[in-house]
Amino acid sequence: MTTPYLEHCEPMTPHLNLRPSPRFKQTVTSDPSKTYKSPHAKLIRFFERSRNRWKAKCLDAKASIKRLQNRVRFLQRSKDRWKRRMRELEAELKTLKVQLRAREQELEAMKPSRPEPTSTVGTGMAVFRQALPYHTYAIGHVILFVSLVLSTATSLRCANQVMALMMSMLALPVATPSWSTGRLWLLRLGYYKLTRPKAQADDWVWIADHTVQLGPEKCLVILGLRLSALPASGRLLTHEDVEPLALLPVTTSTGEVVYQQ
Repeated sequence: MTTPYLEHCEPMTPHLNLRPSPRFKQTVTSDPSKTYKSPHAKLIRFFERSRNRWKAKCLDAKASIKRLQNRVRFLQRSKDRWKRRMRELEAELKTLKVQLRAREQELEAMKPSRPEPTSTVGTGMAVFRQALPYHTYAIGHVILFVSLVLSTATSLRCANQVMALMMSMLALPVATPSWSTGRLWLLRLGYYKLTRPKAQADDWVWIADHTVQLGPEKCLVILGLRLSALPASGRLLTHEDVEPLALLPVTTSTGEVVYQQ
């Protein structure tokens, strides 16, 4: 028997069941306050659209999950491939290093033996082969760089360029230190002169003055000079004549500050 409200309804798709489910009957009849007032045909279409929307969202979510899983698998394979490539390159690099060392040893063995030079230049070049412990450069590098700066008033960068030119002109197979390395050598030399024990005597003369201000600070420098080691008449004082006694950084300097220092 056909119900009156279904006579004017549009034909439904074959897969739809127009018979209300037991859960739908329970929802409609269990609580009179929640009873739907719309016709069942409209409710069925509404619920069908709602179900289709949720189904589409679910399919989109599943597609996104699958796409991300595929991306993760792709990235994992790519990472494993690059790891293998890195190991191969490391092994190849080790092999090339071994071959390079072997070739250098062969070339060294093929060189004709030459007698040791007896000239002053040859003897002087020996200091560039005397490596210092825990240092990259030899004694000759340190002596030459410090001498260029202290004896010839050469700047740090200029000393670096002079050494590079000398090594190139003399065809010496030694490296050239950078200006920053030479600065560290000079700082170590200055720290040694500042902190080394001083001779105990009663003829010391102090020379105190401030350096040029650098930023918010300047330094109070105290130099010592022994009267017994005064230079001869007509010769000016040099760095070799004085001994650094104190180097005190200050931000403000007055008579009281200098007296306390």
